[in-house]
Amino acid sequence: VDGVLYTAVKTRDGGRVLRWTGTVDDPFQWEEVGVLDAEGAELAVHDGRLFVTTWWNELGVQMAGLWMSPELGSDGLRPSDAGLWEKVWAVDDYEPDEAIAYSYFGGALHSYGGDLYWGTINFPLVSLGAHVLLRGLDVQQDLPAILAALVPSYRTISIHRGRHFDDPRKKKIEVLYGERELFAWEDGRWTLRRNATGVPRYGHSGFGNLFNAYTWTMGIYDGQLFVGTFDWSFLVGRVARLLADALGVPQEEILDRLPFAATVGADLWRFPNRRSPAIPESLGGVGNNANYGIRTMLARDEALYLGTANPMNLLTDPDDALPEGGWELLALRRRAHDRFPVLAPAVAAAAEYALIWNGPIDNGIETRIPGFFAGSAGEQNVGVHLVIGDAAAWDSCTHRVDLGEIRRSGYDGTVVLDIGGLIEQPPFY
Repeated sequence: VDGVLYTAVKTRDGGRVLRWTGTVDDPFQWEEVGVLDAEGAELAVHDGRLFVTTWWNELGVQMAGLWMSPELGSDGLRPSDAGLWEKVWAVDDYEPDEAIAYSYFGGALHSYGGDLYWGTINFPLVSLGAHVLLRGLDVQQDLPAILAALVPSYRTISIHRGRHFDDPRKKKIEVLYGERELFAWEDGRWTLRRNATGVPRYGHSGFGNLFNAYTWTMGIYDGQLFVGTFDWSFLVGRVARLLADALGVPQEEILDRLPFAATVGADLWRFPNRRSPAIPESLGGVGNNANYGIRTMLARDEALYLGTANPMNLLTDPDDALPEGGWELLALRRRAHDRFPVLAPAVAAAAEYALIWNGPIDNGIETRIPGFFAGSAGEQNVGVHLVIGDAAAWDSCTHRVDLGEIRRSGYDGTVVLDIGGLIEQPPFY
Protein backbone atom coordinates (compact mmCIF):
# COMPACT_ATOMS: atom_id res chain seq x y z
CA VAL A 1 0.00 0.00 0.00
CA ASP A 2 1.74 3.18 -1.20
CA GLY A 3 5.03 1.32 -1.15
CA VAL A 4 4.50 -0.23 2.30
CA LEU A 5 4.15 -3.98 2.88
CA TYR A 6 1.71 -5.13 5.57
CA THR A 7 0.82 -8.62 6.74
CA ALA A 8 -1.26 -10.16 9.52
CA VAL A 9 -0.27 -12.94 11.90
CA LYS A 10 -1.47 -15.05 14.82
CA THR A 11 -0.17 -14.51 18.36
CA ARG A 12 -0.75 -16.26 21.67
CA ASP A 13 -3.19 -13.58 22.77
CA GLY A 14 -4.87 -12.84 19.43
CA GLY A 15 -3.35 -11.37 16.29
CA ARG A 16 -1.21 -8.55 14.98
CA VAL A 17 -0.83 -6.48 11.84
CA LEU A 18 2.82 -5.98 10.91
CA ARG A 19 4.62 -3.45 8.77
CA TRP A 20 7.81 -4.54 7.05
CA THR A 21 10.74 -2.28 7.85
CA GLY A 22 13.52 -4.51 6.59
CA THR A 23 15.75 -4.46 3.54
CA VAL A 24 16.95 -7.02 1.06
CA ASP A 25 20.10 -7.47 3.15
CA ASP A 26 18.24 -7.46 6.48
CA PRO A 27 14.74 -8.74 5.65
CA PHE A 28 13.41 -9.95 9.02
CA GLN A 29 12.48 -6.58 10.47
CA TRP A 30 8.89 -5.73 11.32
CA GLU A 31 6.96 -3.41 13.58
CA GLU A 32 3.52 -3.95 15.07
CA VAL A 33 0.95 -1.50 13.73
CA GLY A 34 -2.28 -3.27 14.65
CA VAL A 35 -3.61 -5.33 17.57
CA LEU A 36 -6.45 -7.79 16.80
CA ASP A 37 -8.44 -10.12 19.03
CA ALA A 38 -7.73 -13.13 16.79
CA GLU A 39 -5.46 -14.30 13.97
CA GLY A 40 -5.36 -11.89 11.03
CA ALA A 41 -6.15 -13.53 7.71
CA GLU A 42 -6.89 -11.42 4.62
CA LEU A 43 -6.16 -7.71 4.09
CA ALA A 44 -7.57 -5.02 1.79
CA VAL A 45 -7.49 -1.25 1.46
CA HIS A 46 -10.84 0.55 1.48
CA ASP A 47 -11.70 4.20 1.88
CA GLY A 48 -8.21 5.17 3.03
CA ARG A 49 -7.97 2.46 5.69
CA LEU A 50 -6.71 -1.09 6.02
CA PHE A 51 -9.27 -3.81 6.72
CA VAL A 52 -8.49 -7.32 7.98
CA THR A 53 -10.65 -10.42 8.34
CA THR A 54 -9.79 -12.73 11.24
CA TRP A 55 -9.81 -16.41 12.22
CA TRP A 56 -10.45 -17.59 15.73
CA ASN A 57 -7.44 -18.97 17.60
CA GLU A 58 -9.40 -21.17 20.01
CA LEU A 59 -12.93 -22.45 19.46
CA GLY A 60 -15.39 -20.64 21.69
CA VAL A 61 -12.92 -17.93 22.75
CA GLN A 62 -12.45 -15.60 19.77
CA MET A 63 -15.08 -14.90 17.14
CA ALA A 64 -14.06 -14.17 13.56
CA GLY A 65 -14.79 -10.71 12.26
CA LEU A 66 -13.70 -7.65 10.31
CA TRP A 67 -11.27 -5.06 11.70
CA MET A 68 -10.65 -1.48 10.51
CA SER A 69 -7.45 0.51 10.94
CA PRO A 70 -7.08 4.23 11.58
CA GLU A 71 -6.63 6.37 8.48
CA LEU A 72 -3.43 5.42 6.70
CA GLY A 73 -2.09 8.93 6.24
CA SER A 74 0.91 9.89 4.15
CA ASP A 75 3.30 7.69 6.13
CA GLY A 76 1.02 4.66 6.46
CA LEU A 77 0.48 2.88 9.76
CA ARG A 78 2.98 3.12 12.62
CA PRO A 79 3.29 1.51 16.09
CA SER A 80 1.33 4.42 17.57
CA ASP A 81 -1.68 3.17 15.56
CA ALA A 82 -1.56 -0.37 16.95
CA GLY A 83 -4.21 0.14 19.62
CA LEU A 84 -6.55 2.24 17.48
CA TRP A 85 -8.03 -0.53 15.35
CA GLU A 86 -11.78 -1.19 15.62
CA LYS A 87 -13.76 -4.39 15.12
CA VAL A 88 -16.56 -3.24 12.80
CA TRP A 89 -18.27 -6.57 12.19
CA ALA A 90 -18.42 -9.95 13.92
CA VAL A 91 -19.96 -13.20 12.77
CA ASP A 92 -22.80 -12.95 15.29
CA ASP A 93 -23.92 -9.79 13.49
CA TYR A 94 -25.24 -12.35 10.99
CA GLU A 95 -25.32 -15.83 12.58
CA PRO A 96 -28.13 -16.36 15.15
CA ASP A 97 -26.70 -19.51 16.80
CA GLU A 98 -24.16 -18.56 19.45
CA ALA A 99 -22.08 -21.75 19.28
CA ILE A 100 -22.12 -22.04 15.49
CA ALA A 101 -21.03 -18.40 15.19
CA TYR A 102 -17.70 -19.49 16.66
CA SER A 103 -17.20 -21.95 13.78
CA TYR A 104 -16.87 -19.27 11.07
CA PHE A 105 -13.62 -17.84 9.73
CA GLY A 106 -13.03 -14.62 7.81
CA GLY A 107 -12.44 -14.98 4.08
CA ALA A 108 -11.36 -12.85 1.15
CA LEU A 109 -12.28 -9.17 0.93
CA HIS A 110 -12.01 -6.38 -1.64
CA SER A 111 -13.04 -2.77 -2.15
CA TYR A 112 -15.38 -2.33 -5.10
CA GLY A 113 -17.71 0.44 -6.23
CA GLY A 114 -17.50 2.37 -2.97
CA ASP A 115 -18.28 -0.70 -0.83
CA LEU A 116 -16.13 -3.25 0.94
CA TYR A 117 -17.08 -6.82 0.01
CA TRP A 118 -16.10 -9.77 2.19
CA GLY A 119 -17.01 -13.42 2.56
CA THR A 120 -16.78 -16.12 5.18
CA ILE A 121 -14.97 -19.43 5.39
CA ASN A 122 -17.01 -22.32 6.72
CA PHE A 123 -14.85 -25.41 6.96
CA PRO A 124 -16.88 -28.54 6.22
CA LEU A 125 -18.72 -29.78 9.32
CA VAL A 126 -16.84 -27.51 11.75
CA SER A 127 -20.21 -25.97 12.59
CA LEU A 128 -21.38 -29.41 13.73
CA GLY A 129 -18.18 -29.74 15.76
CA ALA A 130 -18.79 -26.37 17.41
CA HIS A 131 -22.32 -27.42 18.35
CA VAL A 132 -21.06 -30.70 19.82
CA LEU A 133 -18.01 -29.34 21.67
CA LEU A 134 -19.35 -26.05 22.99
CA ARG A 135 -22.57 -27.63 24.19
CA GLY A 136 -20.83 -30.58 25.83
CA LEU A 137 -22.36 -33.41 23.80
CA ASP A 138 -20.90 -36.90 24.15
CA VAL A 139 -20.37 -38.98 21.02
CA GLN A 140 -21.65 -42.17 22.65
CA GLN A 141 -24.38 -40.90 24.90
CA ASP A 142 -25.69 -38.18 22.58
CA LEU A 143 -25.16 -39.86 19.19
CA PRO A 144 -28.83 -39.54 18.04
CA ALA A 145 -28.79 -35.81 18.85
CA ILE A 146 -25.48 -35.34 17.03
CA LEU A 147 -26.79 -37.07 13.91
CA ALA A 148 -29.98 -35.03 14.10
CA ALA A 149 -27.85 -31.84 14.21
CA LEU A 150 -26.00 -32.64 10.99
CA VAL A 151 -28.36 -30.70 8.72
CA PRO A 152 -29.58 -27.82 10.94
CA SER A 153 -26.04 -27.00 12.08
CA TYR A 154 -24.60 -27.00 8.54
CA ARG A 155 -23.32 -23.70 7.16
CA THR A 156 -21.78 -22.53 3.91
CA ILE A 157 -20.27 -19.20 2.89
CA SER A 158 -22.06 -15.90 3.17
CA ILE A 159 -21.11 -12.77 1.21
CA HIS A 160 -21.43 -9.31 2.76
CA ARG A 161 -20.69 -5.72 1.90
CA GLY A 162 -20.59 -2.44 3.79
CA ARG A 163 -19.65 1.22 3.69
CA HIS A 164 -19.13 4.20 6.00
CA PHE A 165 -17.58 1.99 8.68
CA ASP A 166 -16.04 5.03 10.38
CA ASP A 167 -19.36 6.86 10.88
CA PRO A 168 -21.97 5.14 13.10
CA ARG A 169 -24.69 7.38 11.71
CA LYS A 170 -24.05 6.30 8.11
CA LYS A 171 -22.61 2.81 8.59
CA LYS A 172 -24.45 0.28 6.44
CA ILE A 173 -23.80 -3.47 6.22
CA GLU A 174 -25.88 -5.88 4.17
CA VAL A 175 -25.72 -9.56 3.36
CA LEU A 176 -25.70 -10.28 -0.38
CA TYR A 177 -25.71 -14.07 -0.30
CA GLY A 178 -26.91 -15.83 2.83
CA GLU A 179 -29.99 -17.21 4.51
CA ARG A 180 -32.90 -15.16 5.75
CA GLU A 181 -33.44 -17.76 8.46
CA LEU A 182 -30.98 -20.19 10.01
CA PHE A 183 -31.49 -22.97 12.52
CA ALA A 184 -30.42 -22.07 16.05
CA TRP A 185 -30.35 -24.35 19.11
CA GLU A 186 -32.68 -22.90 21.74
CA ASP A 187 -34.27 -24.53 24.75
CA GLY A 188 -33.21 -28.00 23.65
CA ARG A 189 -34.53 -27.81 20.10
CA TRP A 190 -33.65 -26.48 16.67
CA THR A 191 -35.62 -23.35 15.81
CA LEU A 192 -35.50 -21.18 12.69
CA ARG A 193 -34.31 -17.68 13.52
CA ARG A 194 -33.83 -14.62 11.33
CA ASN A 195 -30.23 -13.73 10.64
CA ALA A 196 -29.04 -10.66 12.52
CA THR A 197 -28.29 -8.55 9.42
CA GLY A 198 -31.40 -8.61 7.26
CA VAL A 199 -32.86 -10.18 4.14
CA PRO A 200 -30.13 -11.30 1.71
CA ARG A 201 -30.15 -9.01 -1.29
CA TYR A 202 -29.32 -11.48 -4.04
CA GLY A 203 -29.52 -15.12 -3.03
CA HIS A 204 -28.71 -18.07 -0.81
CA SER A 205 -25.49 -18.76 1.03
CA GLY A 206 -22.76 -20.45 -0.97
CA PHE A 207 -24.12 -18.74 -4.10
CA GLY A 208 -26.76 -21.47 -3.80
CA ASN A 209 -24.16 -24.27 -3.61
CA LEU A 210 -23.97 -25.96 -0.20
CA PHE A 211 -20.45 -27.21 -0.97
CA ASN A 212 -18.91 -23.74 -1.33
CA ALA A 213 -16.97 -23.70 1.93
CA TYR A 214 -14.39 -20.93 1.38
CA THR A 215 -14.61 -17.43 0.02
CA TRP A 216 -11.03 -17.94 -1.05
CA THR A 217 -10.15 -15.10 -3.41
CA MET A 218 -11.43 -11.78 -4.74
CA GLY A 219 -10.07 -9.51 -7.45
CA ILE A 220 -11.10 -6.83 -9.92
CA TYR A 221 -10.67 -7.30 -13.65
CA ASP A 222 -12.33 -5.42 -16.48
CA GLY A 223 -14.25 -3.34 -13.95
CA GLN A 224 -15.89 -6.41 -12.39
CA LEU A 225 -15.39 -8.05 -8.99
CA PHE A 226 -14.49 -11.73 -9.25
CA VAL A 227 -14.95 -14.19 -6.38
CA GLY A 228 -13.32 -17.62 -6.27
CA THR A 229 -14.47 -20.41 -3.95
CA PHE A 230 -13.43 -23.76 -2.54
CA ASP A 231 -16.07 -26.39 -3.36
CA TRP A 232 -15.58 -29.70 -1.53
CA SER A 233 -18.16 -31.77 -3.46
CA PHE A 234 -15.33 -33.76 -5.09
CA LEU A 235 -14.52 -35.10 -1.61
CA VAL A 236 -18.00 -35.61 -0.22
CA GLY A 237 -17.81 -39.40 -0.10
CA ARG A 238 -14.50 -39.40 1.72
CA VAL A 239 -15.58 -36.69 4.16
CA ALA A 240 -18.73 -38.70 4.88
CA ARG A 241 -16.56 -41.74 5.62
CA LEU A 242 -14.34 -39.77 7.99
CA LEU A 243 -17.33 -38.42 9.89
CA ALA A 244 -18.96 -41.84 10.01
CA ASP A 245 -15.76 -43.39 11.38
CA ALA A 246 -15.45 -40.64 14.01
CA LEU A 247 -19.03 -41.23 15.16
CA GLY A 248 -18.84 -45.01 14.84
CA VAL A 249 -21.78 -45.31 12.44
CA PRO A 250 -22.15 -46.67 8.91
CA GLN A 251 -21.44 -44.22 6.10
CA GLU A 252 -25.04 -44.51 4.92
CA GLU A 253 -26.14 -43.02 8.24
CA ILE A 254 -24.46 -39.79 7.14
CA LEU A 255 -25.29 -39.80 3.45
CA ASP A 256 -28.96 -40.66 3.97
CA ARG A 257 -29.35 -37.43 5.93
CA LEU A 258 -27.84 -35.29 3.19
CA PRO A 259 -29.88 -35.14 -0.02
CA PHE A 260 -28.06 -32.78 -2.33
CA ALA A 261 -27.15 -31.82 -5.85
CA ALA A 262 -24.18 -29.72 -6.83
CA THR A 263 -21.87 -29.02 -9.71
CA VAL A 264 -18.41 -30.42 -8.96
CA GLY A 265 -15.39 -28.14 -8.86
CA ALA A 266 -14.55 -24.63 -7.68
CA ASP A 267 -16.86 -21.76 -8.55
CA LEU A 268 -15.82 -18.48 -10.11
CA TRP A 269 -18.42 -15.72 -9.85
CA ARG A 270 -18.33 -12.07 -10.89
CA PHE A 271 -20.24 -8.97 -9.89
CA PRO A 272 -20.55 -6.88 -13.09
CA ASN A 273 -21.36 -3.80 -11.00
CA ARG A 274 -22.56 -2.95 -7.49
CA ARG A 275 -26.22 -2.94 -8.56
CA SER A 276 -26.39 -6.46 -9.95
CA PRO A 277 -26.20 -9.97 -8.53
CA ALA A 278 -23.16 -12.10 -9.22
CA ILE A 279 -22.95 -14.05 -12.47
CA PRO A 280 -21.33 -17.51 -12.61
CA GLU A 281 -18.26 -17.52 -14.83
CA SER A 282 -17.51 -21.15 -14.04
CA LEU A 283 -19.20 -23.71 -11.78
CA GLY A 284 -16.90 -26.63 -12.54
CA GLY A 285 -13.33 -25.84 -11.55
CA VAL A 286 -12.64 -23.52 -14.50
CA GLY A 287 -12.57 -26.35 -17.00
CA ASN A 288 -11.29 -29.08 -14.65
CA ASN A 289 -13.60 -30.59 -12.03
CA ALA A 290 -10.61 -31.68 -9.95
CA ASN A 291 -9.79 -28.01 -9.32
CA TYR A 292 -11.68 -27.71 -6.07
CA GLY A 293 -10.50 -24.19 -5.27
CA ILE A 294 -9.54 -20.86 -6.81
CA ARG A 295 -6.63 -20.32 -4.45
CA THR A 296 -4.95 -17.20 -5.83
CA MET A 297 -6.00 -14.36 -8.10
CA LEU A 298 -3.83 -11.69 -9.72
CA ALA A 299 -5.29 -8.94 -11.90
CA ARG A 300 -3.22 -7.38 -14.68
CA ASP A 301 -4.22 -5.28 -17.66
CA GLU A 302 -3.90 -8.21 -20.04
CA ALA A 303 -5.62 -10.88 -17.93
CA LEU A 304 -6.93 -12.07 -14.59
CA TYR A 305 -4.62 -14.89 -13.55
CA LEU A 306 -6.02 -17.73 -11.46
CA GLY A 307 -4.06 -20.29 -9.47
CA THR A 308 -6.10 -23.36 -8.61
CA ALA A 309 -5.98 -25.74 -5.65
CA ASN A 310 -6.02 -29.32 -6.89
CA PRO A 311 -4.52 -32.07 -4.69
CA MET A 312 -5.78 -34.95 -6.85
CA ASN A 313 -2.21 -35.71 -7.87
CA LEU A 314 -2.88 -39.35 -8.75
CA LEU A 315 -5.15 -38.35 -11.64
CA THR A 316 -2.33 -38.24 -14.18
CA ASP A 317 -3.57 -39.90 -17.37
CA PRO A 318 -4.45 -37.22 -19.95
CA ASP A 319 -6.04 -39.86 -22.20
CA ASP A 320 -8.64 -41.21 -19.80
CA ALA A 321 -12.08 -39.75 -19.19
CA LEU A 322 -11.21 -38.45 -15.74
CA PRO A 323 -10.23 -34.90 -14.75
CA GLU A 324 -6.55 -34.11 -14.33
CA GLY A 325 -4.82 -33.70 -10.97
CA GLY A 326 -2.35 -31.00 -10.01
CA TRP A 327 -2.69 -27.23 -9.66
CA GLU A 328 -3.11 -25.09 -12.74
CA LEU A 329 -2.33 -21.52 -13.72
CA LEU A 330 -5.12 -20.09 -15.85
CA ALA A 331 -5.74 -16.74 -17.51
CA LEU A 332 -9.08 -15.05 -17.95
CA ARG A 333 -9.00 -12.50 -20.78
CA ARG A 334 -11.48 -10.25 -22.46
CA ARG A 335 -11.45 -10.41 -26.22
CA ALA A 336 -12.28 -7.28 -28.18
CA HIS A 337 -15.53 -8.65 -29.60
CA ASP A 338 -16.83 -10.14 -26.34
CA ARG A 339 -19.21 -8.30 -24.08
CA PHE A 340 -17.93 -10.24 -21.09
CA PRO A 341 -14.59 -11.95 -20.44
CA VAL A 342 -13.98 -15.49 -21.55
CA LEU A 343 -11.66 -18.05 -20.06
CA ALA A 344 -8.45 -19.07 -21.69
CA PRO A 345 -7.74 -21.92 -22.01
CA ALA A 346 -11.33 -22.39 -23.03
CA VAL A 347 -13.72 -24.10 -20.67
CA ALA A 348 -15.63 -27.09 -21.99
CA ALA A 349 -18.87 -26.31 -23.80
CA ALA A 350 -21.45 -24.59 -21.60
CA ALA A 351 -23.62 -27.70 -21.67
CA GLU A 352 -20.92 -29.88 -20.12
CA TYR A 353 -21.16 -30.13 -16.34
CA ALA A 354 -20.28 -32.64 -13.68
CA LEU A 355 -23.35 -32.95 -11.51
CA ILE A 356 -23.23 -34.80 -8.21
CA TRP A 357 -26.60 -36.07 -7.05
CA ASN A 358 -27.48 -37.81 -3.80
CA GLY A 359 -31.13 -38.75 -3.92
CA PRO A 360 -33.68 -40.96 -5.63
CA ILE A 361 -33.61 -41.44 -9.39
CA ASP A 362 -36.95 -42.40 -10.88
CA ASN A 363 -38.09 -40.64 -14.02
CA GLY A 364 -35.90 -37.63 -13.46
CA ILE A 365 -34.14 -35.29 -11.09
CA GLU A 366 -35.63 -32.06 -9.91
CA THR A 367 -33.23 -29.71 -8.18
CA ARG A 368 -31.81 -26.22 -7.97
CA ILE A 369 -28.47 -25.61 -9.65
CA PRO A 370 -27.44 -21.96 -9.27
CA GLY A 371 -26.63 -20.28 -12.54
CA PHE A 372 -26.93 -23.54 -14.48
CA PHE A 373 -28.18 -21.47 -17.37
CA ALA A 374 -27.41 -17.85 -16.69
CA GLY A 375 -28.33 -16.92 -20.22
CA SER A 376 -31.46 -17.79 -22.14
CA ALA A 377 -34.45 -19.54 -20.63
CA GLY A 378 -36.43 -22.31 -22.23
CA GLU A 379 -35.69 -25.91 -23.04
CA GLN A 380 -32.23 -27.12 -23.94
CA ASN A 381 -30.82 -30.52 -24.76
CA VAL A 382 -27.49 -31.17 -23.10
CA GLY A 383 -25.16 -33.93 -22.00
CA VAL A 384 -23.59 -33.99 -18.55
CA HIS A 385 -21.55 -36.28 -16.38
CA LEU A 386 -23.76 -37.58 -13.60
CA VAL A 387 -21.79 -38.48 -10.49
CA ILE A 388 -23.67 -40.90 -8.29
CA GLY A 389 -22.09 -41.66 -4.98
CA ASP A 390 -18.55 -40.88 -3.92
CA ALA A 391 -17.40 -37.98 -6.06
CA ALA A 392 -13.79 -38.93 -5.42
CA ALA A 393 -14.22 -42.36 -7.02
CA TRP A 394 -14.44 -41.05 -10.55
CA ASP A 395 -13.44 -44.32 -12.14
CA SER A 396 -16.53 -46.14 -10.84
CA CYS A 397 -19.02 -43.39 -10.17
CA THR A 398 -18.87 -41.06 -13.15
CA HIS A 399 -21.06 -41.95 -16.08
CA ARG A 400 -22.12 -40.33 -19.29
CA VAL A 401 -25.83 -39.67 -19.13
CA ASP A 402 -28.01 -38.51 -21.98
CA LEU A 403 -30.39 -35.93 -20.60
CA GLY A 404 -33.56 -34.93 -22.35
CA GLU A 405 -35.25 -31.62 -21.79
CA ILE A 406 -33.95 -29.28 -19.14
CA ARG A 407 -36.70 -26.89 -18.14
CA ARG A 408 -35.57 -23.75 -16.41
CA SER A 409 -37.83 -21.91 -14.00
CA GLY A 410 -36.68 -18.44 -13.06
CA TYR A 411 -33.31 -17.04 -12.09
CA ASP A 412 -32.91 -19.43 -9.16
CA GLY A 413 -31.96 -22.15 -11.62
CA THR A 414 -34.70 -24.65 -10.83
CA VAL A 415 -34.41 -27.38 -13.44
CA VAL A 416 -35.90 -30.76 -14.16
CA LEU A 417 -33.51 -33.29 -15.66
CA ASP A 418 -35.21 -36.04 -17.64
CA ILE A 419 -32.79 -38.93 -17.62
CA GLY A 420 -32.29 -41.31 -20.50
CA GLY A 421 -29.55 -43.84 -21.08
CA LEU A 422 -28.16 -44.11 -17.56
CA ILE A 423 -25.46 -46.74 -17.84
CA GLU A 424 -25.35 -47.80 -14.21
CA GLN A 425 -26.37 -46.68 -10.76
CA PRO A 426 -23.63 -47.90 -8.44
CA PRO A 427 -23.99 -47.93 -4.66
CA PHE A 428 -22.32 -45.38 -2.43
CA TYR A 429 -18.76 -46.27 -1.56
